[in-house]
Amino acid sequence: MPDICEVCGEWLVGEWTMAHHRCPPRWRVWCPDYEGDDPEQGEVVFAGDAEEAATKWAGEQSENHEMIDSPRTVKVMCEDDFAREPREWVTFVVHGEATINFYASEVSDGE
Repeated sequence: MPDICEVCGEWLVGEWTMAHHRCPPRWRVWCPDYEGDDPEQGEVVFAGDAEEAATKWAGEQSENHEMIDSPRTVKVMCEDDFAREPREWVTFVVHGEATINFYASEVSDGE
């Protein structure tokens, strides 16, 4: 049965994965449209790089579909110890697109 890392939330499947897991870097993602003027109000996201952090944040925010309706500008900064010095905000515009998927399931003639 899979476990979830208590730090980064990543799914861990199998003993090898659990034994060798290392959390990706921690990023602060700040969207002034949501969090106002204080970057400290931004959310922590674990991701391999700044772009992944921005898109992962947008995916987590997409429950209200705002990322599909209108792009948002977000600022991302690595918060881990090996971050660039000085730590710099990187700016991205994030948006999404809705995709419709169709599926077919074979049925017998009697159904």
